[in-house]
Amino acid sequence: MGALPRRVKVYAVAIAIAGGAAALLWALLQPEQCCSGGPGSLVLPATFAVLIAVALLFPLRLSPYYLLTVDSAAAFAALLLFGPLQALAAAGAGSAVGNLVQAARGKRDRWNVLFNVGKSVLGVGLAAVPTFGLTGARSPFAFDGAVHVVAALVGAVVFDVCNSFAVAVAVGLQHGRSPLPIWRESRRTSSIHSQVLLIAAVLTSLLAPVYPWAVGLLVLLMGLTYRSLSQTLRLVDQERVARGDAEVARDTAETEARARGEFLALAAHELRTPITSLRGYAQRLLRRMAGGQPVEGASAHRALEVIDRQSDKLARLVSQLLDVSRVHAGTLSLDRQPTDISALASDVVAAAQQSTPQPLVVNAVPGIMATVDALRLEQVLVNLVDNAIKYSVNEELPIEVEVLQPTAQTVQLAVRDRGLGIPEAHQQHVFERFYQVGGSREVGGMGLGLYISRQIVEAHSGTITLESPLDGGTRFVVTVPSDVVFVSNDAPRGSMATSAAPRAAAA
Repeated sequence: MGALPRRVKVYAVAIAIAGGAAALLWALLQPEQCCSGGPGSLVLPATFAVLIAVALLFPLRLSPYYLLTVDSAAAFAALLLFGPLQALAAAGAGSAVGNLVQAARGKRDRWNVLFNVGKSVLGVGLAAVPTFGLTGARSPFAFDGAVHVVAALVGAVVFDVCNSFAVAVAVGLQHGRSPLPIWRESRRTSSIHSQVLLIAAVLTSLLAPVYPWAVGLLVLLMGLTYRSLSQTLRLVDQERVARGDAEVARDTAETEARARGEFLALAAHELRTPITSLRGYAQRLLRRMAGGQPVEGASAHRALEVIDRQSDKLARLVSQLLDVSRVHAGTLSLDRQPTDISALASDVVAAAQQSTPQPLVVNAVPGIMATVDALRLEQVLVNLVDNAIKYSVNEELPIEVEVLQPTAQTVQLAVRDRGLGIPEAHQQHVFERFYQVGGSREVGGMGLGLYISRQIVEAHSGTITLESPLDGGTRFVVTVPSDVVFVSNDAPRGSMATSAAPRAAAA
């Protein structure tokens, strides 16, 4: 039990003393039982002592969560068969042997042993009061009539309650709780098998003096009961596990169905927006041309700009959907080539600067090289820059793109904005599929950009992380090996297959 509070140790000593006092009291009440019979009369009590010890050492496992020990039933049966003194001796000796062996195995300490032995002896002593003391019977062979049967049943209840409540008090003292709620909880969680076994012991002892053959019949019945209980609880456990698995599968299917429904609705909305713009401007131009109206250069230019911008957005959305399906199928491949990462970052920033008045700044040492899939890494950087532009709240504050080489083996790309930042509660989810901060659709998109970016970076054996600078905004950092050749001919589902560029190309 580990380091026990002092009050628990005092309680264990008190239980042991109470058990010894009960044994002494019965010795005083029935002095003739102490010396009656010869050595042969000790054989059966000694046998029950061995049975109690074995019951403690080899409990019956009825389920993965419940062990049933029959030491209580054996001790009570000894009480009814041999009387209080022999039962007290059998219970004390058997419990002592069983607990000392457990202590030698490291499963008990001395306070445990003291408490368990005292509890067993005290339970027998108290149970003997209604069974023998109140009826005046001097031995089980003197039982006569229903009164003694009822007394034996009352003794069984006293014995069971004494044991369970003593344990509840010990647990309550150890954890600083009231023992009564603990005892009530134990009565709900523990099976009624202990009471069934005690009643079987009562019937055995009552029938044994008159019908010796009935003992064997009841032992067989108890054995069949063990087997039935064990099989029943195993089936219950299996049914519980199967029911739990079915509920998990159903919840998973419902979650996936909801996610698919939300995704389809979102995809339809995002795809409809550029299509509507494309059709609107195209129909406007067609109507003017069909009506013989001249198409002014400025109007046509503005319409073509919108068509170009919306068609580019439509192409990106379709590309993202294709990438997600490829990632899920494990068919998104990488074509690694020696790439100037500094030049790649400058090209992406220059292209992005054409569509936003917000200043974009590149901080990079020229000539930083890495063996990567240039198109895929460019896709990652475009996603990060687009996100920085979307979530910026002040177009006068610059967005910074850095290219670093922290070690000879790694290259880093960092994109820093000075927007509102991402709340801590959302940071661990931003790389999930279809996830958008706060579920907001105001800035558009399907929540796929960062998910695809993470898949691409991880396919490069790299990492993508999120930082929240103290002065506000968000900083995404992509780290990839500078020169790693990785070949996967059989990529697992949900991963990316990569193809290696010849090392000679990097020379």
